[in-house]
Amino acid sequence: MERESVFSFRWRVLALLMSLIFVMVVVSACGGTDNRQEEAEQAGQQEELEQQREELEQMQEQIEQQQQELEQQQQEAEQQGDQGQQAADNGAQEDEGAGGASGGGGGSGNVYQVGPAGEVELRDDNGRLVLVDARPNQGWRVEDVEEEADEVELDFVRGNEEWKFEAELEEGQIDVEIERDFDD
Repeated sequence: MERESVFSFRWRVLALLMSLIFVMVVVSACGGTDNRQEEAEQAGQQEELEQQREELEQMQEQIEQQQQELEQQQQEAEQQGDQGQQAADNGAQEDEGAGGASGGGGGSGNVYQVGPAGEVELRDDNGRLVLVDARPNQGWRVEDVEEEADEVELDFVRGNEEWKFEAELEEGQIDVEIERDFDD
């Protein structure tokens, strides 16, 4: 009987060990699956982060290109504005000479270039400043036109860019101011 109890004890221990090994195999297999799933999820997240990083880099490149284009447009507009101011100054000098010769009487108008936005035609009508025409270039519009006996003000507008034109008749001479403005 002792033999049978030792034998059955050994079988029980062996069965218990086998059960324990089986449980360990099952647990490690389940744990391994979780690790593989986590690794797959992490790899997917890394791919997604990499795609987002690439998209951000592309956006940054686009922003830099747009900034360069804007700077170039600003430089061109400033150059054209300087040319427009020179033309306005020249026109004012011509007005002074014409006003003296004609005593401020009517006649055809003087045309002033307003940067890249357009042009304004004015004339002195016996001591009264008259807006003959405001001609916007393509993409621009004329706004806020104000006319008084000796003063004309108007704006050329495109998007957030604005060119202000002011002219005043003083002692038979048309004084012109042209100013560029950006609304943010």
